[in-house]
Amino acid sequence: MGLTYCFYISEESATPVSLVLRSKKLTVSQEKQPISKSHLSRYYLSVAVFGPRRLITMAIKLNKPVGNSLYGPLLLRQALGWYLLLAGVLKLENISYYAEEMQQLNALPEHIATLYAIILPYGEILAGGLLILGFLTTLGSMLAAFYFCSTIYFFGFYSASGQLLSKDIVMLACAISVMYSGAGALSIDRFRETG
Repeated sequence: MGLTYCFYISEESATPVSLVLRSKKLTVSQEKQPISKSHLSRYYLSVAVFGPRRLITMAIKLNKPVGNSLYGPLLLRQALGWYLLLAGVLKLENISYYAEEMQQLNALPEHIATLYAIILPYGEILAGGLLILGFLTTLGSMLAAFYFCSTIYFFGFYSASGQLLSKDIVMLACAISVMYSGAGALSIDRFRETG
């Protein structure tokens, strides 16, 4: 037995639920007039999903956040922190290979490239740990932003594998976002502020 679902845009959040309960089939609304930008704040996107035994409904106001705004920084912080922590640990396991790779780029003098390759994994682990815990989040995101700026400098805006842009640009945007938004929910920084 499959799922039946309904997407509906209306001015009332309850309309699709009653409509779906009456019809029990896929329904798509036909608006008489197109939705203008000035009226968009009045509309809801409602979703109703039928399973074999239950009905799940949700209405989302189109100009409001779906959830608590404290959870956005939490998700970014965790993803960025775990990425940096694991990248730092992997570089430490084979530091000599990473140092040779940095020297072959010829972006820095050989002795500075070697020093950079030795110090960088510890900075990644520190930044990742701070971001995961949400402790000194601004410092952790600044370290992450420095790391991603340096990788963009060394490897460029475009990746070697032919992707549109380097993933480091997206990661830099995440680090800057966390730097501006703060630690968010479930963080030591927030606990210290609120008590």
